[in-house]
Amino acid sequence: MQPKNLISWKILVITLVLEILPGYAQGHKGHMNETLNEEGEETHASPDDISEIKPEKKEKVGPALKRKSRRHAVFFERFPRSVRGTSSNKKVTFSATENSGKIVVSFMINEKEFRFVYGFVSLKEKELENIQVIPDPDGQGMKTSGDNAILTSLLIELRRDINRLDPLENGLLSSLDLLVNMIQENLPFGKFESNEMSLQGAEEQRGKTQRVKPEGYTDICAQRGSTRTGTFDSDDGRVYKRSVIVGDPASECWGRCGTTCFQRSQSRPRQYTDQCLAHDLCAGHFGGNFGNCKDEFEDAKYGYQFSSNCAFYVVGKWRLTHDWDCNGSTRTATITHYSDHRFMSSSKRGGTWELNGNQIIRVYSSGTRYAGVIADSNMETKGSMRSRSGRETGCFTETYLTTRTD
Repeated sequence: MQPKNLISWKILVITLVLEILPGYAQGHKGHMNETLNEEGEETHASPDDISEIKPEKKEKVGPALKRKSRRHAVFFERFPRSVRGTSSNKKVTFSATENSGKIVVSFMINEKEFRFVYGFVSLKEKELENIQVIPDPDGQGMKTSGDNAILTSLLIELRRDINRLDPLENGLLSSLDLLVNMIQENLPFGKFESNEMSLQGAEEQRGKTQRVKPEGYTDICAQRGSTRTGTFDSDDGRVYKRSVIVGDPASECWGRCGTTCFQRSQSRPRQYTDQCLAHDLCAGHFGGNFGNCKDEFEDAKYGYQFSSNCAFYVVGKWRLTHDWDCNGSTRTATITHYSDHRFMSSSKRGGTWELNGNQIIRVYSSGTRYAGVIADSNMETKGSMRSRSGRETGCFTETYLTTRTD
């Protein structure tokens, strides 16, 4: 038999538990029925501003996760005058050979050949000069999206193993880079032959030839989000002009050196030049990379090869996907960044933003803070957020929609 005082204590504890638990459960349930908006405030989500989307699949992380082994291209020959090989999946064969004073770079894929012929090698710049692109068979050299995906994989493989100090191997890599990132998909390849020279040759023979290598390129990084007029011409001498918004994701980023807004294999994906804008406009007008646009391509490739990355740019509309508690329960909204460092969400809540390199910080007037890292492409952002009190945290991603703010 238990003492009376022990029984009394047990009765008291049970009574307290019965009184406390219902209130706690009700309060907890009430909290779970609420949602957090992008400011970190507890509120019912408005279907007009924030709509549910399917949770993204999360990758498993842990010591058991094994890193995939890197794939490498296979070289059959690797000599000073001849380089031959294939991609690791054997879907592309490549070669770079020197013969009779010319350098021929070739890529065979899906029974098509993409061939680059160069007049000579610039030992000083370690670059191939006098580019000539010839499809084989004629009219069948159109690069498809499937071709580009396979060629992109080869480009990644070659970057790991290529000897950039060797002009022949560096020319192989440069040619593949141009093929993947500068030549648009599903457009006639045409025949392109350049008569340009090296910088030194151009200075010595200026006036002796109709065309020389351009002395540079015009950087238009500061023009992103603004309207700019590009000029291009046809083979019969007619000049065309068109005004477009530079760098707008909604129109495939006019003026960017490379196809569309991003190629994952590009080492400098934020290059914008007048020459690349002219080639974009020309290819869009005539429907081909070369042909009428061969001189525009020739000018554009220097900006692609040598211009620097532009700074990151965030003015315009972004599609926000946020997830308080990072538990897979995601909601979306549209965020507009204005040039005066204000921002406004589609739920009419705003604040200020600041950009430091590739890091963006956005603070709502309520005190909720978003901090994210912009991808090298400038098209996506990933980061975390916390409420003003710091008690609520979450994850977010953003996708660049347009540079327009209206």
